[in-house]
Amino acid sequence: MIRLVASDLDFTLMTDEREFTEYTREVVKKIQEKGIYFVPCSARDWTEMPEYIKENKDIPYVVCENGALIMDNKTEKPIFENRMSTETVLAFMKELEGINEYWSLLLDNQNYCSKKILDDVDKLDVNKNFRARFMKDRIVIDDYVPFIQNSGGITKIHYRTPNDEIKQATAAVLSKFPELEYTSSFARNIEVTHCESTKAHALEYVGKLYGVNPDEMLAFGDHLNDITMLQSVKYKFTPSNGEPELRELFPILDYSNNEDGVAKKIAELLLAE
Repeated sequence: MIRLVASDLDFTLMTDEREFTEYTREVVKKIQEKGIYFVPCSARDWTEMPEYIKENKDIPYVVCENGALIMDNKTEKPIFENRMSTETVLAFMKELEGINEYWSLLLDNQNYCSKKILDDVDKLDVNKNFRARFMKDRIVIDDYVPFIQNSGGITKIHYRTPNDEIKQATAAVLSKFPELEYTSSFARNIEVTHCESTKAHALEYVGKLYGVNPDEMLAFGDHLNDITMLQSVKYKFTPSNGEPELRELFPILDYSNNEDGVAKKIAELLLAE
């Protein structure tokens, strides 16, 4: 029996325009009315979480930053946070100087970034519907060293990668740091968290709060950062627009994110008379 539904947001539950259709909203409402838990599991930080999620107080917990942060949606306070050590973050970012300086740092639900990432935003594949918030929500840091030293640890580092060469070079440096886990939620980014901060870890944590085990969970995801979450539960699917690697690993929905693929499968499995 499925008691909990977890879903990635961008390009999975949401359309390419970063919207929730009326049909998707209605399906989520109906499963909640049946007592089935719904857990958004996103790479987004809390400040960039869609208002529809924040306003739906029937969703008690929201997984953010690929699992590095879990928010209580009613109090808007973190209930779980896993930070990378300042020493590791400094050593890692120092080694990336001259290779990739398009970074944003996530700390206490605020984005801090290099000036370079805003100066060069035109070549960094920032979605047009997301650009205004992207530019507005970030605070520029002139010198990241004292900032990190005084931070008490960073929950997530987000690197933009203008091309495959820079992405591969960034990943190569990351591989030297076993404390760090990295993944990608779209073609031109790398997201760095503590090695024990994954969507799978976060979903396990939320499951314990609800008293739900992985055999009672249904999950959906479209990109590489969703693989651990899908592997950790009994029922799992990727939409037809999912990345090739996910379409090789998991059952594929008949429809894409722009066709309510996830909502249609939820309705088929949980709302059919």
